Formats: sequence, C-alpha cells, structure tokens
Amino acid sequence: MLLSRSVLFAVLLMGIPLPAQEPAGGRPPETVFLRLNLGGGQATQDGARHGNLELGGDLLLSANASQRYGLRVSSLDLDVGGRHERYLCTGVVLEMVVHRWLRMEIGTVGFIGRGDRSGTNPFGLVSFVGYEKRAGALTWSIGYDSKYVFGRPAITVNNLGIGVGVHF
Repeated sequence: MLLSRSVLFAVLLMGIPLPAQEPAGGRPPETVFLRLNLGGGQATQDGARHGNLELGGDLLLSANASQRYGLRVSSLDLDVGGRHERYLCTGVVLEMVVHRWLRMEIGTVGFIGRGDRSGTNPFGLVSFVGYEKRAGALTWSIGYDSKYVFGRPAITVNNLGIGVGVHF
C-alpha cells in the first residue's frame, strides 16, 4: 500500500506543469550525470520482514534543467528467513528535481537472480522521493527509496537511500 502511494505521488508530481527552472549561475545544464547510491532498510516477503542492502549507480542524461533520464544498475542483497537472496537490478529511470532540492524518481527495473536465485528474473518498479543538494560539480541526495518486485512471492523493499553524484 505504501509503495502504491509513493509511486502515485511521484507520477502525479511529474505530470504537473511547472515553470522552467534556470540552472544556478546562468550555466547551461550538464548533459551527463553519474551517481553512486547506497541504501538499506526493510524488505517484506510473504508478510515477513527482512533486512536488505543495495549498492549501485545511475548514469543519467539531462532532458532539461530539472529532468533527467537514464540507466540504473545496482546489487540488491536480501536476508530472507536465514537465506541470502541476491539480485542484479538493471533498468530505466526518470527523475525530476523540483525547486532545486526535491528529487522524485520512478522507473522499471529487471531483477536478475544471482547465486541461489539464479534463473529467477522478475521485474519491478522503483521510486525515490528525497532531498538533493548541489555543491559545485557534486550533488548529494538522501531520501526514501521504494521497490516492488513482481516475483513469486512478491517482495516490497523500503530503504533509506543516500547518493553522491558528479556532473559532466
């Protein structure tokens, strides 16, 4: 239920027409953005809650001064009922930064099973809502990261995520 609310919130806000945001200092927006992400929190599968850890990165292109799109690649490790489930997550994400600090992101991701989960390749949805701060060429972010994996059984992942990125 929480995932559906955050995804709906992100989709609705991405569709709201906003005035164009000029980049700070009158500079044109950079075209390439590379971000490293780290997240940890709770995963729910079959009603049971488990810990998880995710490490990955995004390679994004600027659509304009406030919107980016690109690829996400990460490793998701779930501690599920005494066994370790690992997935390689790859997919496409769309993100928007409103008022130069509120970052919203939504995307579709494939979860490629590794180790004991090899051969299990469900797909899922990802969303992120949080704070982003630009400091020179670096951008820092922190926020709520949510994933829904359409597997058997389905997995809901709720993380606190942090990231640092560089503009080119």
